[in-house]
Amino acid sequence: ILRPSSHKRLIWDIMGIILISWDLIFVPIQLAFEPSTSAFTHTAFIIAILFWTCDVFLSFVTGFYSNGSEELRPKKIWKNYLTSWFLFDITVISADWASWLAEVSRIAALARLGKSVRILRIVRSMRLLRLIKMQRVAFAVMDHIDSEQLLIIMGMVKGTTFVVGLNHIFACSWFGVSQWSGSQDVDQTWVTKAGFQEDNISDFYRYLTSLHWSLTQFTP
Repeated sequence: ILRPSSHKRLIWDIMGIILISWDLIFVPIQLAFEPSTSAFTHTAFIIAILFWTCDVFLSFVTGFYSNGSEELRPKKIWKNYLTSWFLFDITVISADWASWLAEVSRIAALARLGKSVRILRIVRSMRLLRLIKMQRVAFAVMDHIDSEQLLIIMGMVKGTTFVVGLNHIFACSWFGVSQWSGSQDVDQTWVTKAGFQEDNISDFYRYLTSLHWSLTQFTP
C-alpha cells in the first residue's frame, strides 16, 4: 500500500498536474482551431492515456486521509475510491480510449456517421473534465510543502493559472463557436467579417485576437 504522503505519490501527483495543464492548453486549441496532428501531440496524448489508466489502478493501492490520519487498510481504500473518483475516472478514460480508437482504427460505426467529426470533438472535450481533479491534486502537492513563502507563491500561481486558463478557454470557445456557426450556413460571423478565414491569416494571430477579446471581458 502506497502512503499518500510518500515522495513517490508526490512525484506522481506532479506528473498529473503537468498532464492536466497540457490538456487545459491543447484541448481547447484542438477543438477550435483544428491544428494538424504532429508526432509530439500524438505522443503526448498516448502518454496521457497510459498515465491516467495507470492512475486508476494506483488509486486502489494508495491510502487516504481520514479524520486527520492515514487510512491504509485495503478494503477501506477500495471503498473510498469506488464511492468517490472511480466513476469519474472511468468515464473520462473511456472517452480518451474511444477518441484514440476512432482516430487510429477508423471504427466503421463512426465512419458511417455524418456527424462523426462533431462527435469526436465532444469526446475529446471530456478530457477537460480532469480540471475538476486539479484542485485536489494541487492540494495533495501543497501538503508536502513546509515553507510559508513557497505556499504563498504556490497560491499566487494557482490563482494566476485559473484566470489565464479561463480566458484561454473563453478565447478558443469564442472562435470555435464562430467557426461552427459558419459551417451551419450563417450569413456572417465575426471571423468572416474580419476576414480571418483567409489563408494568409495564421492560427496564432486568430488565437491572439480571440484571447484579446476574452481578456477585455474581464476588465472594465
